[in-house]
Amino acid sequence: MTDYTMTDYTMNDYRRMFNRQPRRGRYGYAPLNESQTGYHFHHLHLENDHSFGIFVPYFLHDNVFHDSSTWQGMDSMNAIAWQYFLDDELYVI
Repeated sequence: MTDYTMTDYTMNDYRRMFNRQPRRGRYGYAPLNESQTGYHFHHLHLENDHSFGIFVPYFLHDNVFHDSSTWQGMDSMNAIAWQYFLDDELYVI
């Protein structure tokens, strides 16, 4: 096993490892529906307001790769989240 010292990491590596905030704290937390077991909170990023989100079943949230920093997959995930919010009978667990 290798022992690592602080000199093995750059300062940016150290910040990335130890100063991370959960997304809920960084983006804000204003759910539009109720949380349930097996649901994940999806931030919608509405007009630069990152606090609003929808709880969607984990299998919907995890099956679509999305990244808010590059916007990759966000349009698809937002569409799925809104569909679920408007008619939760579409997806039955």
